[in-house]
Amino acid sequence: MQVAQVIPDGYAAVAHKMSLVGGGRTALVTDAFKLTGATFPGIVSADAITDAFINAYKPVVTNSWRFLGAIVRFGPSPTGPTFETGRSVVGLDPNSSVTANTAVLVQKRTALGGRSNRGRFFVPGPPETLIGADGVLAAGTATAWQNAANNYKSAAEVAPEIDFLVILHDATVVGVPTPVTALTSQSLVGTQRRRLR
Repeated sequence: MQVAQVIPDGYAAVAHKMSLVGGGRTALVTDAFKLTGATFPGIVSADAITDAFINAYKPVVTNSWRFLGAIVRFGPSPTGPTFETGRSVVGLDPNSSVTANTAVLVQKRTALGGRSNRGRFFVPGPPETLIGADGVLAAGTATAWQNAANNYKSAAEVAPEIDFLVILHDATVVGVPTPVTALTSQSLVGTQRRRLR
């Protein structure tokens, strides 16, 4: 059983949408942020977080993938407003992409310990030709993906209405969302699979 994340007032959850060019699979890359205190958050911060993500990851994602924008849900959940940003931006890396279920794992680091104070997201579209047989990105490619993660965090945290990235918690965790101190892109690619029940 999965427990829903709680979005407190003053925070927002974002799901960046990506799909294979020509249709097919759609991927959601999830994150969250704290607002600077804007009285009515909305499309300004939704556009800002969308553009921060696209501009950071567009250079490293292959041109087999398209960025479609994002769905941004503002707290308090479940009554806060939701905005959807529309985009159609293709990745710039000309190499062929790996299969759709293979992605680069980005870990969310915080200053606190424990399972509830760490997170991750997966970004699809790494280049197949720059991944070794052992599933490890070539050194220069791994550095480029880490730079993309750093650029995303930096751009998001200076964007209008956005204070900093956070990890949201479910109702079983007491306290406010945990600030993300770093995004760490892993050199070993990850795979996502549907669980058979």
